[in-house]
Amino acid sequence: MIAEKGSFCAAVSAAIFAFGISAGAIFCPVTAFGLQADSWALLLVCIAASIAFAVLFRVFRPVYSFGAVLLAALAFAWFCHDAFLESALGLLGGIFENYVAAFHFSMPQALAEAAGADATTALGVLAAILALITAWTVLSRCSMFGVVLASAPCLIICLVILQTEPGTLPMLTLTGTLTLLVLTQKLRFDTTQSGHRLALYLLVPVAVLIAGLALVFPRDSYVRSDWSKSLSPLVSETAEKLTVFRKNAATGQVEFVSPFTPSTLGRWPWDSSVTSVNLKRVGPQRKTWRHVMQVYSDFSAACHLRADSMAVYEDSRWTALTDEDYENSGVSSGVLLSPDMQTLGLDAANELQIKTDMKSSIFYVPYRPLELPTGGEAVFDAYIKNPSQLTEYSVPYAFVEETADRNAQYEAFVHETYTQLPDEIRAELEPYVTGARASLQTNTDAILTQKLAQGIAQYVSNSAAYSLDTPRVPEGEDFALWFLRESDSGYCVHFATATVLLLRAASIPARYVTGYYFKTAAGQWADVTEDDAHAWVEYYLDGYGWQVLDPTPAAQEDIAPSEPEEKTPEQTQEPEKTKTQAPAPNEPEPEVPEQSTSKSEVPQADTVQEHSVGETVLGAIWTVLVVLLALCAWQLLLLSLRKAAMGTGSNNKRAVAYWRHIEFLCKLSGSELPQDLRELALKARFSQHKLESGELGVLAAFSDKKTNELLEKSGRLRRVFLRLGLALHPVKHR
Repeated sequence: MIAEKGSFCAAVSAAIFAFGISAGAIFCPVTAFGLQADSWALLLVCIAASIAFAVLFRVFRPVYSFGAVLLAALAFAWFCHDAFLESALGLLGGIFENYVAAFHFSMPQALAEAAGADATTALGVLAAILALITAWTVLSRCSMFGVVLASAPCLIICLVILQTEPGTLPMLTLTGTLTLLVLTQKLRFDTTQSGHRLALYLLVPVAVLIAGLALVFPRDSYVRSDWSKSLSPLVSETAEKLTVFRKNAATGQVEFVSPFTPSTLGRWPWDSSVTSVNLKRVGPQRKTWRHVMQVYSDFSAACHLRADSMAVYEDSRWTALTDEDYENSGVSSGVLLSPDMQTLGLDAANELQIKTDMKSSIFYVPYRPLELPTGGEAVFDAYIKNPSQLTEYSVPYAFVEETADRNAQYEAFVHETYTQLPDEIRAELEPYVTGARASLQTNTDAILTQKLAQGIAQYVSNSAAYSLDTPRVPEGEDFALWFLRESDSGYCVHFATATVLLLRAASIPARYVTGYYFKTAAGQWADVTEDDAHAWVEYYLDGYGWQVLDPTPAAQEDIAPSEPEEKTPEQTQEPEKTKTQAPAPNEPEPEVPEQSTSKSEVPQADTVQEHSVGETVLGAIWTVLVVLLALCAWQLLLLSLRKAAMGTGSNNKRAVAYWRHIEFLCKLSGSELPQDLRELALKARFSQHKLESGELGVLAAFSDKKTNELLEKSGRLRRVFLRLGLALHPVKHR
């Protein structure tokens, strides 16, 4: 039975609670996973659904209310089921890809394809369901269990299991609303009208407190607890035990249900196989600092640790070549070995030791390896397979003087395959590279090709700022064209993709490469994390093979030159090569300029010192404000509960409330309970006799008197505690 149907406070309270639960719950995964959704549309759905269900359940009987809801649901399913299913797959795919990346599960193809779809419709339906459950719970005085059961998973999936954090405001809105519902539940059960009125009174300080906490404790400052961090390794170990092989019927290539990292790009949601990278799913990223491997080297250097390469760009997606594509290619098993790969600049053999935290389907190797890792199998010119899934291996590598084998058949294959572009993309990129392509048609010299390639990379690097907060490509836009024309920021995936496409448009063979980019220290183990996952470019020079080209500004600024230090006591470095230098057989690729700290890194010490005083003062001010707001909310809660218990209901019920308060006061003061008032309270509690107003007044007067005496006889510190902590204030004589 619906209680207090005629109460305006009940409807308003139900609507506000429904909005807090629905908005907080759906925006937690949206902000944590970067889901593709229209935030304003979702906000309007939360508001409209909350008001509609509150009015519906207040005005009409349950049978009519739920009948109307059922009819609306059937109509929605009839007219919008296709859009809802697509949106639901996008929602599940957007969430599941984070679990795939973190725990190396297998991602169903349907979810992988739909991961970039707009999830607004599905999230709107979820918001409406949560608003319905909450409004019904509040107005019908049902248990809070249903609301908690429906809303808590939205917070748990993105905060407890994964190392992701939802936005501070939606998280606090959800938890604050749930807490307020729990605190006022008993009072709403006993005195419904007063309970709803109290909830409305408390909403203002709670809202102010939530806003203050969201400002004082931003999302970036969140630190996960140890018990929460321990869940990820536990799930990862379980997933590792379930690792199996599977064969892709379409490509014929072997894929692993539990690969080490998705396209070697850590937890970043690009893809979970070595055969494709869906750029539609590339969106804002956050650093995780999740450890993935250790690398030992005798040299100090910036290291590109290569994983695999992609060749075909279509519909904002990179895919690998199939076995059929390699027919008559002339590619040999040694094309990935020295001397066909670009050197790190070492003039002596070196050995890189690698220890991965989990099993991997591919080997991660430095450039110009002298031989394959133990058990390694070269998959054409794309990557080196790790069929035994070794987690510890070493790779010898060195700079050698020989040039690449002049394999005319393979070079013809490279020029035909790695310059392909969709016709519409090539037409759009034509204005960017007209001059470069004309130069190559008249002069195929390697020096000119290298200059043009480096010039294109520099153009892309200067076209946008480096930022992990770059949004997803808008629906219907091509990833590379949108980045070149519209976006003012990007990270490695954006810069690498745009560079490859421009190189191909200029008739320079190029491909998209993934792996890790990090710094090694001589004689020490280097820790590599998911944040070191990287994407870059390889372009082909006839006679010299595939050359490394990294257009990402962060790669040029964050990491020292790739020239390793010589093994001398002084640890001096070789002179840096210029970008225009030809890739002669006995010279490494031109160096990346020396770097400064990027925006995403921690500021230097002097910067911190400049702002430390202001930040400390601001933090102190906000802390004081939050404490004051919390005290105000606590005071209002205690006073409202006390007033509701002693000021509403029958005289007998109020008398019992007064007596309990008197017991509390006597316990604080250490005095004995008055016997006559005890008898009066027992009569009110167990007798059928209804107390008169005068009898109730006796209890009220003694309560006021005892409160004043307690405050007067207490010391200064205890008086502060009584007033601020227990909300006991002097009472004027009635």
